[in-house]
Amino acid sequence: MKCLIDRLADSTRMPLRSRWVLVLASMFVAIGCDTADPTMLPPPPHPLLPDPESVDAMMNTPFIIPPVLDPVIYLAKEVDIPADERVVGIVVGETVRAYLISALKHMQSHVVNENQTEFPVCVTYCDRTDCVRVLGGDKGDTLTVQTGGFQNGEMLLRLNEQMYPQNSADVPLKDVQYTRTTWGEWLQAHPSTTVYLGYRKDDLLKR
Repeated sequence: MKCLIDRLADSTRMPLRSRWVLVLASMFVAIGCDTADPTMLPPPPHPLLPDPESVDAMMNTPFIIPPVLDPVIYLAKEVDIPADERVVGIVVGETVRAYLISALKHMQSHVVNENQTEFPVCVTYCDRTDCVRVLGGDKGDTLTVQTGGFQNGEMLLRLNEQMYPQNSADVPLKDVQYTRTTWGEWLQAHPSTTVYLGYRKDDLLKR
């Protein structure tokens, strides 16, 4: 580069054509000096991976979701449910009801409170652990159990502003017997059953 500059300084001794060649050459060299070689650019940074501690925190963060209260229930003759669809079935007093597990998997439907029945019932389902627990109250009670999050490997239930692991013996409600089976088997055993479809009603209601 210095050599080219020296020769340009002495360009008065050179023919005009030669001067232009040197000018162009000096511009090329200058550009080459100021522009980084694309092949030498550092590699792009790797995408930031989640911090394992933050992921663990997300898996163990209480979060409160409004409960499903007194959901719409359908008669068996109103629905077209595949026989192998998995359900949770209960018989409480005169209430015979099936709850689609696929409907309970929805985050906003992990906890369903039934207060329009003679004896109030709360069906809880955790999709992470595939755990079902059905709780009940006394006649005339109003249940407002909520999903409270997930902690230490269990879904949390929120009741009366207190948090309880789903399987905690401290939950101040009674355990209600239930059956996990298929819709076909449940319907055969209980032809008068009703069913909770949740967000799947548009798929399973008869047209």
